[in-house]
Amino acid sequence: MEELKRGAALIPACRVFFAEYLQSDLFIEHAGATQLITPTGACCQRLYAVGAIESVEARGTVVRIQLNDSTASVPVYAAQDRYPAEPAAAGTDAGRYLAIAGAVTVRAGADGSRRARILAEALGFVDDRARAAWLLATAQRTLARIEQLRILSSAPSSSGPGECARAHYALDTERLDALSGTAITAVSGLLAHYRAQTRALILDQLTKAGTSGLDRSRVLDRLRRGHGLPETWIGEVIDGLIFAGECSESESSVLRRIS
Repeated sequence: MEELKRGAALIPACRVFFAEYLQSDLFIEHAGATQLITPTGACCQRLYAVGAIESVEARGTVVRIQLNDSTASVPVYAAQDRYPAEPAAAGTDAGRYLAIAGAVTVRAGADGSRRARILAEALGFVDDRARAAWLLATAQRTLARIEQLRILSSAPSSSGPGECARAHYALDTERLDALSGTAITAVSGLLAHYRAQTRALILDQLTKAGTSGLDRSRVLDRLRRGHGLPETWIGEVIDGLIFAGECSESESSVLRRIS
C-alpha cells in the first residue's frame, strides 16, 4: 500500500463513482495534459478508486480487471507485474477489495469518438474499512461539486471546469438530482450493510449470554473494542432491536434476547 500512496501523491487523484465516470466524455487540454471532466465537474487526470473484483483477465503483459464500486462496473488495465498477490487470509475481511490509483487516458474509437480508460499504476488489496472510507469521501466530494454546480446555474461564469461540465452535459435540476441520488444510494447501501452487521454481532452476544443477559455497557465496550464501532451507532442499533421486539432491557440496563 505504500506504493499506492506514493503513486497517488504525485498528481492529485480525483474521486468519482464509476456510474458518473461512465457518463463522462468531455476532455480538455490543461498544462500540456489531457483531463477528463465529469458531469459533476471533477477534473480527472488521475483517479483513485476502491471496488470489488468481478474478473481478472491476462492479456499478454497486461491484466484487465473488472472492478465494481457498487454504482457500476468498469474495466481497469495494469501491467501484470503490478498486480498484487492475492491476500493470504482468503475468505476474511482482509483484502476483500482492490484499491487502485492510476492515470485516466484517452482512447479514440473507430467512429472518431473519444473515451476514457483507466491505467492503474499502483494497486493494493484493502479491507472493509478502507472501502467504507472511500465511499464516504467520494460521496462527500460528489455532493460538494453538485452543490457548486447548483450555485453556478444561478450565477454562471465564463470559464472553469464546472461551467464546461454544465454546458457540455446540459445539466439541469433533474440531471443534478440523479447524480446526487447515485452518491446517496451508495452511502445508504453502506450504512445498511453496517447496520445489518452490527445487529448480527449484538444478537450473537446476547444469544451466547443466554437468560443471564449482558449489561448494555458491556455490549457497547465489546463491539467498540473488538470491531471499532462507535458507541452511538451501537446504541442506536440496540434501541432498534428493542423496538422490534428482538431483545429486552431491564431497569438495570441488562439486555436479553427474546426468542
